[in-house]
Amino acid sequence: MQTRAIFCFKRLCFHLLLSCMIFFFGKVNSQTTIPCDDAFYLITSSTGGSVLQKLNHDRINNQVNAKTIDLSEPRRRITCLGYSVNDQLLYALDFDTYELLQIDGLGKIKNLGIPPNLDTRMQYFAGHVAAQGRTLVVIGRDPATQTDKIIFTIGLRAPYLASSQALISDLPVALTDLATHPFLGVVYCFDSKAKRFGTIVNGLVSTHRYPTVPEYITSLYLDRNGNLYGYGNLVGDSGAETHFAIDRQNGKMVALGLGIQGKDSDGCSCPYSLDFDMKIIPSEVLPCSEITIEYTFFNQTGANWQDLVFRDSLPAGITITAIEKNSANLSTVQGGIGSSLFRLINMNLILESNTIRLKAWVDELPPGKYSAQAVLKNLPKLYGNPLVSDNLLTAEPRDSAFFTVIEPKSLKLNSKLRFSCNGDTAFVEAPLEALSYQWSDGSTGKTLVTTRSGRYSLLAKTACLDYTDTIEIAQRPPALNLEIEAPARLESGDRSILRYTSNAQGVGTLTWSASTGLNLSCSDCAQPELNALSSGSLYLTLRNAQGCAVRDSVQIEVIPVRKVFIPNVFSPNSDQHNDVFFIQGRDGGQILRWRIKDRWGNVVFEKKDVAINDAAQGWDGMVRGQALSAGTFFYEVEVEFPDGEKQRFRGEVKLVR
Repeated sequence: MQTRAIFCFKRLCFHLLLSCMIFFFGKVNSQTTIPCDDAFYLITSSTGGSVLQKLNHDRINNQVNAKTIDLSEPRRRITCLGYSVNDQLLYALDFDTYELLQIDGLGKIKNLGIPPNLDTRMQYFAGHVAAQGRTLVVIGRDPATQTDKIIFTIGLRAPYLASSQALISDLPVALTDLATHPFLGVVYCFDSKAKRFGTIVNGLVSTHRYPTVPEYITSLYLDRNGNLYGYGNLVGDSGAETHFAIDRQNGKMVALGLGIQGKDSDGCSCPYSLDFDMKIIPSEVLPCSEITIEYTFFNQTGANWQDLVFRDSLPAGITITAIEKNSANLSTVQGGIGSSLFRLINMNLILESNTIRLKAWVDELPPGKYSAQAVLKNLPKLYGNPLVSDNLLTAEPRDSAFFTVIEPKSLKLNSKLRFSCNGDTAFVEAPLEALSYQWSDGSTGKTLVTTRSGRYSLLAKTACLDYTDTIEIAQRPPALNLEIEAPARLESGDRSILRYTSNAQGVGTLTWSASTGLNLSCSDCAQPELNALSSGSLYLTLRNAQGCAVRDSVQIEVIPVRKVFIPNVFSPNSDQHNDVFFIQGRDGGQILRWRIKDRWGNVVFEKKDVAINDAAQGWDGMVRGQALSAGTFFYEVEVEFPDGEKQRFRGEVKLVR
């Protein structure tokens, strides 16, 4: 008995020890993934090793905030950094040993060995992970000529084989980094020899469309909006310490601030996203009617995807009648027309927008809410595998699309009544799609059109029900009216808030306009401010929610004031008070000629065609760079007022020191 107890105790201890070992080594070997959150990752390296930073661009203040991630092997010189959407980890090469490295979110480095077939006689500076996350693409440089010669594509699954293709360029290039645009799929690069940006397509480097820049860029990365950023130097041909925002159209750069200094750097980001929306319209239907189901894919992953599987199983009683649009037209359709199942296999998803649109028939279903949600499979886990559709018509994330089958009695003709703009004609539209319409006046169209008051009824027949309702058309709406509320007379330069009155039920748009000399603060607001400089007409056009328009106008008489203020003393002593002698006026205007003389008749200041109230055009008491002594000076000025009237003024001004 004692022996058995000892055996059980030992077995318990063994299992506890084994569990602890599994837990411990599981923790040791686990990796922390890196979220695809539009952040940038930057490696700066020197002879002493490398530093990894996570960068976030503060777009409000237009600056970059950095957080250092401690590397488990900081002595390595790391190059060709890239982000993989497959496992959400960073990949890179060791510049000195050519080993393929895997880096997790805590900076832990895993050595994957030297990729078979990688040419270790080359040097590698530029690289990135391709948009589908399956390969690390690196550019091989001949150390003797310092010219890039070859492209290696390294698989990111064991045995990490490297395959090669020639790098093609009209001129010798030395690329520093690569970055893929999320929705164009274009690979951008920087050539350190020509100091130009460029693009790479199928191994062909093209830099001719970009001008030479004084800056030197060692790292490139993009955000989810397709904006290009870089890290490098303001001047010179080496080193990295400055963050840049880059115009990818013309290569012009704006410095965003300084970072960690390094002999070299490499950067990457995850600017990718994939949205999958679904909507069903109309949202309310009767039994035995048609709906439209639309799926939209916004592919901003930088790559086209193949061999995907799409599936949507519609509620029982919903039958697909037509495939109106299918951007993935090379896919194989399973189910489809005549079925409630729509499935695509071997589906291709191209960059940017992809749409599938179905027509479906709603059978004689009981009233209630019916929902569906589609799925997309065989994507990297980052995007969701499966990725489920999101209802485009709601604010809730990743919710099902739905429609509601309603009872016929909930549809009322009263809600469909409208009148012509002059009020003499009534229009009543049937609130449902039907096979036939029979109005009590004998008309058989979907919309009743009548100029007579009275009671009207409708019988509409669908495939499975008869709809009836009655409407009384009695009181006609009054004619649309509008009146501008504005003062009839103002002094030149006066300001006034304009208003209007109208019997419009629901205003669609307002459009204000005015003659020259009547200046409005806005043209489409309810209460613009008027700045009256000369007489003229004021106009307002109102268009109601139904689209009917009405117009009003008023005449505004503006009484010219023509007043100016010319100081008789000024003190140019740099105390920010009365330092400049200039002409002022409430109404503005133009100074045609202005001359100032000293007591002996010498001209000390002269200006032509300058604006009233512009202190920058005034006299600061200087002549030819020399400050004049205190004294009395004499001016002659000719002013043209806003209404075209011209006046001359003469007088004296004292300069006080």
